[in-house]
Amino acid sequence: MSVNFLTDDKRIGGFNASIKAVKAIALGGFMGELGINAVDAYIDEVGKDTIIEDMKRRPSKKNSLTI
Repeated sequence: MSVNFLTDDKRIGGFNASIKAVKAIALGGFMGELGINAVDAYIDEVGKDTIIEDMKRRPSKKNSLTI
């Protein structure tokens, strides 16, 4: 999941992290209620089954080396 920070509709920063990590950050208060709602909306839109399949494929994608 990509988390972007915007000012005047321009990206001023952000980071990529797993949905689980972003949800934990949101629940920890970093992004407030809007962050929690955004993560929940993303999970609902993409679907838990798709997210789980992506999580299973991720380690193999990270370990593949292309030269």
